Amino acid sequence: MRELLPPCEIEPAFGPATLTPPMETIVFALRSCPVASTLRALWSTGKLIELLTLILPAPAPDEGAEPPRPAHALHPSVRLALDFMAARLAEPIGLPEMAAAAHTSPSHLSRLFTAELGHGPTRHLRRLRLERAAALLAAGHANVTEAALAAGYASLGQFSRTFAEHHGRPPSAFLPRRGV
Repeated sequence: MRELLPPCEIEPAFGPATLTPPMETIVFALRSCPVASTLRALWSTGKLIELLTLILPAPAPDEGAEPPRPAHALHPSVRLALDFMAARLAEPIGLPEMAAAAHTSPSHLSRLFTAELGHGPTRHLRRLRLERAAALLAAGHANVTEAALAAGYASLGQFSRTFAEHHGRPPSAFLPRRGV
């Protein structure tokens, strides 16, 4: 196994080299496995592969190709909350439901989100919903009312105000022009 690892400049005095923060996050996730026992083996395998991608050296880039940007490994609770949000954009969900899906408390989830993404989970959910609505409108797949409902808004007025604040234009400006 030692020959698979990249060469180290300084050999540690005792034990393996120290873990980087993304590696620590994955190891912590493996120790506190947040999934049901029926999926634990599959989930753990994925986490181990993720850990190996951080340990093993990246392949040499092709000539003239841009060097790849390093990926930031998100905290497992943040990732679970993001998946929960993406699957339920049209549903009325709040911070308590997001925290329950992420197996953490609402206050801890808010702190994790702010640390990882620079804003809270409810703000992120609002952005995801408004981006989804804009995509539906621009593609011509929905009118303004349908886009509002698909984005989880029960009030058309609230949706229109929030949409205009976020995008700088009203939702109707995103509708495709028909035979001008």
